[in-house]
Amino acid sequence: MHYDDRTQVILSQLSAGTQRQLLADPLPVLRRELTTPAVPGPSYLVLTRAQAEASRLTGLLPDDTVRRLADLAAGSPEFRAVYVGPDAVVYEYAAPTPATTGPVAPAGATPAPDQIQPSGRQP
Repeated sequence: MHYDDRTQVILSQLSAGTQRQLLADPLPVLRRELTTPAVPGPSYLVLTRAQAEASRLTGLLPDDTVRRLADLAAGSPEFRAVYVGPDAVVYEYAAPTPATTGPVAPAGATPAPDQIQPSGRQP
C-alpha cells in the first residue's frame, strides 16, 4: 500500500458539527468518512496510543474518544483488525451489507482497545 496516496481524515480536524455527530453516534460518521476514499481499495481506521494521549492533552476531543472508537470497531462486523500492537491497532473497513447492518456486538474480540488507552507514559 502507498500510505501517501491514501486520504487521511483527522478526527480532531473535522467540523464542529461532524465532531458532535461522531461523539453522539460514531458509526454513521465513520462509514461516511471511510467510504469516500480518493483512491480505490480498502479503507483503514488507525487508532494509536499517541492519538489517545493527544486527545487528553489538547482537549480537542474527549479523553475516551479513541478507546470508544476502538471498542466500536472491535465489536462491529464492518471492521477487521489487520494489525494489533502495543501502541496501535489498524482496522480494515468493509462497507456494510444487509447481513452486517445489525447492532454492534460487545467489544472484546480484539485486545487492542485496552492497549491504546491514554497513559502517563510518552508514546
